Amino acid sequence: MQVKDALQSMVCSSLWNQWRQSQSDRAQAMKRLVVDDEWWDKVEYLLAFTKPIVDLLRMFDTDMPNLGEVYEGIDSMIEKIRLVINAKENDPDEIFYGEVKDILTKRWNKMTTPLHLLAYALNPKYYAAELLRDPERSAPNKDPEVAEGFKNAFRKLFVDPEIGLRIRAQFSHFVGSEGWGCDIECMRDKSRLSPIEWWNFYGGALPHIQKLAIKVLSQVASSSSAERNWSTYGFIHSVKRNRLGSKKAEELVYIHSNLRLLSHKRDEYKFGPTKLWDVEPELPDLDMTLNAMSHMSLFDSEPSLGIGASSSGHGSNVHTHSATSSPREDVEVEHYSGMNEDIFDDM
Repeated sequence: MQVKDALQSMVCSSLWNQWRQSQSDRAQAMKRLVVDDEWWDKVEYLLAFTKPIVDLLRMFDTDMPNLGEVYEGIDSMIEKIRLVINAKENDPDEIFYGEVKDILTKRWNKMTTPLHLLAYALNPKYYAAELLRDPERSAPNKDPEVAEGFKNAFRKLFVDPEIGLRIRAQFSHFVGSEGWGCDIECMRDKSRLSPIEWWNFYGGALPHIQKLAIKVLSQVASSSSAERNWSTYGFIHSVKRNRLGSKKAEELVYIHSNLRLLSHKRDEYKFGPTKLWDVEPELPDLDMTLNAMSHMSLFDSEPSLGIGASSSGHGSNVHTHSATSSPREDVEVEHYSGMNEDIFDDM
């Protein structure tokens, strides 16, 4: 819609009429479309009900730990689409919305794993009292689909019946917020702290479920961050620069990736015209961000980058394995492997 006025001015200008192809059938058909307000209304409607989908993809197309937001994000996206379609369509039976919802639901069912539902169930934000005041909402553990999902995840993670029993007991204490010292501040901070901060500060009374929660909630929701790393390697070690040794290429990728991570800690990455510059590389002020990055000190800040950290949630690792990269059962088990290795080290 941002180019609507420019396109209409172009096809109505004298320069357009001087173009030798302006009288061709294709050019005339394009001109009729560009000046047709009804066609632009359809374009605006299409953009409006697809915007929640694009926003959701951009939200998760980062290397931030946000696996615990995926389930809620999908539900919110579908509801936003319903509101847009119902405001436009004179369709009491919601036939068109039903078709759109069916497509989105099939895609979600194909990509979801028990790990998504476990992450949602371990996210303290969705147990906050102010959120549950809404009569249409319920705690994640009371949702049948979510409950089935985290139960399946527990079965895959903890084969030993005794260990599984202890985990279920601690999870029950967490969702009940009773009997383990979760006071008023603890309840309030569920919506005020990030999930990882909350578990680090308040989860000590439930040590085993705390370790599990931090590991799960530290995962990214997309493999895009890792794929960007491979793209960086392809850019550095290209056909024209194929004499680089493997060691030198690895060091260049390391520096490039960590400079990008350093830029994530700056306010310019979170706000303003260069927000999420590496997710939206078409932004007009990208050069300004790259120039600012050139003055960063990699070595002064390196200890705080969190490179290789699997559970801190700060300074995400570009090599973190994605939990949504494949819906297949065998890959799903692979993601779980190793996650429960140190949860019961002190037993």
